[in-house]
Amino acid sequence: MLTERQIVQVLRFAELAYEANDKFHTIEHAKESARISLELAKAEGGNEDVCWVSAMLHDISRGLCEKNGCDHGSEGAKYAKEFLVAAGGFDQQLVDGVYDSIYFHNKEFLEGPIERQIVWDADKLQSFTLDGFKSRLCTYWYERLGEKWLAKVKSEYQFYYDRFHTKTAQLIIAKHRPSIEAYINSLEAQ
Repeated sequence: MLTERQIVQVLRFAELAYEANDKFHTIEHAKESARISLELAKAEGGNEDVCWVSAMLHDISRGLCEKNGCDHGSEGAKYAKEFLVAAGGFDQQLVDGVYDSIYFHNKEFLEGPIERQIVWDADKLQSFTLDGFKSRLCTYWYERLGEKWLAKVKSEYQFYYDRFHTKTAQLIIAKHRPSIEAYINSLEAQ
């Protein structure tokens, strides 16, 4: 179990790292991912500490990699591991689990530890309620692509929908699918 000191260390490190990110990958996104990851970990039997730390730190290299063209999952995993080792007191199983979960949070995979699956799902779930879909996925692609945004949103929505790993996440997204698809249909009809 994480100590209060370790929680504070992770939060402070994350807050600093997320300052370099865009408005979609903020500390608030990390905190919401961490909250969701705890819910999924409880439901799926994952290590809550690994899931929480991984979700808090999963996008710590996003801003850096957008500028430098690197893979933010790979770089973030290394950066998180360096931080956890230097901070001291984090056991090796947690450090290894965090590395793995962050490394894979932006990559396709079929199998792997439940924590990897939970963090991947927790990161994406925020875009799979109607409000999240509108404010995150639609806005993100509209700002980047302009008039061509809807086709990208539809393909990305389907891409992620087909790749949720945990049963709990699959139940959540199935519940929201009708309202999201009705919204997509209304946009296409305009």
